[in-house]
Amino acid sequence: MKNKFSINNTGNILGIISFTIPLIGFLFILNWFFQITPFQKYQGLPLLIAPFIGLMGLGVCLITSIISSNKFVKIGFISNIILLVLPFLYQFLGTIIEGVWFECIATASCHICYQCLVELVLFFTYH
Repeated sequence: MKNKFSINNTGNILGIISFTIPLIGFLFILNWFFQITPFQKYQGLPLLIAPFIGLMGLGVCLITSIISSNKFVKIGFISNIILLVLPFLYQFLGTIIEGVWFECIATASCHICYQCLVELVLFFTYH
């Protein structure tokens, strides 16, 4: 049986790995969003692959939490869940803001844009 130091050391290493997995995913998304580097060959792929990276990171976090729970595992759980939810939130809010609000203003389909704002608030309140 392994000693306590070896188990804690393994847990720390896996915890750091579980934290760096979503960090790399976040860096790819930031590069795509802000075009930090001139290499933009894969366009929206970082946003599409982020949930898969988040699931892999959550798997590593679960294995690490079974071995030994530490602060890296907790940070890894939070960052992997954010990475898992971020693309869906980006697409959902982009559709709501761009599709509903700007469509109303651009086409002047309603006479009072206040009514559209009230409908959005009611939508989020009851759903």
